[in-house]
Amino acid sequence: MFVDKAGNIWAGTDSGLNRYDGKSWQVIEFPTPSSIIANLYEAGNTLLFFGGNQIYAFTGQSWQLFAAADRVTTINTLAQGRDGELWAGTREGLAQYKDKKWQIFTVKDGLQFNNIQ
Repeated sequence: MFVDKAGNIWAGTDSGLNRYDGKSWQVIEFPTPSSIIANLYEAGNTLLFFGGNQIYAFTGQSWQLFAAADRVTTINTLAQGRDGELWAGTREGLAQYKDKKWQIFTVKDGLQFNNIQ
């Protein structure tokens, strides 16, 4: 579950995503009907869903594939850096998405472990 900056409540389920605006619930269709919506993050004015190695952005009307992380099997968590870049904690290390490119930092770069939660 997630509350965005506008106060909407977003609830991810085993079969999709629901938004409550304070008055009523709305079912938000997702590109792949079998997707379990479990991880939501707001970056600026964009709602992001991440699962597996993919990040989808909700445009207010529909979902669009935002980024797919090469060499990553599972994105565990997301955060936004001060310059607007995205950081993803993954099983394979800490991945930075900047200028439409991924860079993955691992134990070889000084991390204690690769599995970042």
